Amino acid sequence: MAANNIKQGFTLVELMVAMTLTVILIGGVASVYITLKQTSTQVNQLENAQEILRNAHQVFYRSTLRTNGITASATSVTFNQAANSLACDGTSPDIDFTELYYLENTNLICRITALNQQDIVLMTNLTGITFSLSTDTTIGPTILSVIIAPEGLPENFPLFTINGQDLPGMQLDFALKTLIMNWAT
Repeated sequence: MAANNIKQGFTLVELMVAMTLTVILIGGVASVYITLKQTSTQVNQLENAQEILRNAHQVFYRSTLRTNGITASATSVTFNQAANSLACDGTSPDIDFTELYYLENTNLICRITALNQQDIVLMTNLTGITFSLSTDTTIGPTILSVIIAPEGLPENFPLFTINGQDLPGMQLDFALKTLIMNWAT
């Protein structure tokens, strides 16, 4: 009986099937990776936008809560603050001062006027911001509306016209409690 030592390899058809399955598998893995990368980028952009909105709410709430006078244009808002009030830089000047908020490039700036003028960058990565006041004929200014458009906010958010551009953003409204209560007393 002769030993049959014939070595068989893969046929051309088997190799082609294996290569096709490998390409499909690698394509599927690459597709999942790309999708996860895009999702991760979008989540990071949303987290950044959420943090900007949270900080903006905190900054403007603090200023509106203590203000004894306010003026606003589409591009800036000025709060008149009494001495010893907390300013946007965390200090409490011992004289009356104003806080001027405006957008420069992509930065929200606060300028404090007391003994000197200081510019403080409060937030970055903003594509736009606009301010407006609602005024009652007897009380005066009652509500400050701030429309803020952080970078990376998806297009499915409401669009607002800011400086001639339609940008996705959020509107924050702040009641000028001190001014309203001063009028009522």
